[in-house]
Amino acid sequence: MSLERPWEKAFDQLRRELEKAYETVEKPHADAQRVQAQSGGVNIWQYPQFAAARQGVPVAVTIGEFPIGAVDAIGGSDNVEFLQLSVLRPLGLTITVRHEGFADRFFKAVKIEWEFQTGNPEFDRKYYIVDIRTEKDKQLARDPRFQEQVEKLEPFASVVLSNRGAHWSQSIEDGSQLTFPYVDDRLGRLTDLAALAVEITQP
Repeated sequence: MSLERPWEKAFDQLRRELEKAYETVEKPHADAQRVQAQSGGVNIWQYPQFAAARQGVPVAVTIGEFPIGAVDAIGGSDNVEFLQLSVLRPLGLTITVRHEGFADRFFKAVKIEWEFQTGNPEFDRKYYIVDIRTEKDKQLARDPRFQEQVEKLEPFASVVLSNRGAHWSQSIEDGSQLTFPYVDDRLGRLTDLAALAVEITQP
């Protein structure tokens, strides 16, 4: 990452717009820091953090060196940083969805890594699903409604459901991603995914 941080002004403007539109929360930095900690890598740089409540639901918007839950050969490189969005509500799940990379194919070939198959060949070809641990996780990943909601979150580097909530990461290409309409839309879709996860797994 260069010292110039070309996204910094755009993020500052985004934060101002989010502050006007969303409700404040008591400990915003703690919420956002928890999101960055979940990215799995150690951020060398200090990154901006924002947390608030969107339509009564706690959310966090941050930037980090890694996609949440998907540290790989891309994460942490000098020219890639990630917009990280989170809907913070306990889900009791452990699912990471991302696109398959070279390292994944290698680790699968040598039996170091295991990928969950949903039974939907098209979805399984497109996405790499890991961290599935329970029958609830499997039930959700196999559900066509879940798969449809994941598709609606494209493009992304990772989509993660955890006990802390639903998370989405995307590599920052230009300032168009750091606008209120774009971020608010993605947070809305992520909120829908979290609600669906609860509906499917918690009768």
